[in-house]
Amino acid sequence: MAVSEDFSIGQMHTILYATRTFEKDKFLLRNIIELARIFGASVHLAVFPDNEDAGVADHIDNALQLKAYIDFLKKLYPDVKFMGRVLHGEQFEERVNEYDQNREIDLIVLITYPKGFWENLLKGSVTKKNSMPL
Repeated sequence: MAVSEDFSIGQMHTILYATRTFEKDKFLLRNIIELARIFGASVHLAVFPDNEDAGVADHIDNALQLKAYIDFLKKLYPDVKFMGRVLHGEQFEERVNEYDQNREIDLIVLITYPKGFWENLLKGSVTKKNSMPL
C-alpha cells in the first residue's frame, strides 16, 4: 500500500486499486474492502491490461471486462462505491501515477502474486518496485 504524503488519520475518501487482472478472490480483496468500509471510501479500479499491442477490439474487450468486473464487485459488496478505468500505454507505473495525479487519491493498493524463480529473476515485481516500506 502507498499512502499519500499529506494523508492524515481519519480521512480517506478514495482508494486506488491498481491491477493487471480482474481479481475475484475474496481473500485477496478483503483488506481493500475493509478499508473502504471503515472509512466510507470509494474504490477506483485502474486496470492495466498486459497487451502492449492492443488494437481497437482489445480496448473494447477490456472496457467490457471492466464493466463486468465492477458489476461483480458491486453485487458482492453493495455497501462500497466502485468506479474504474482501463489504463493504456507502455508503463504501468506512469499510467498509475497519472491517474493518481488527476484525482484525489488517498491510498494506492497493489496486490502481489507469487512468481516462480525465473519470473522473479527476469521480471521482478512491479508492486515491490512501486512501494516503499512503512
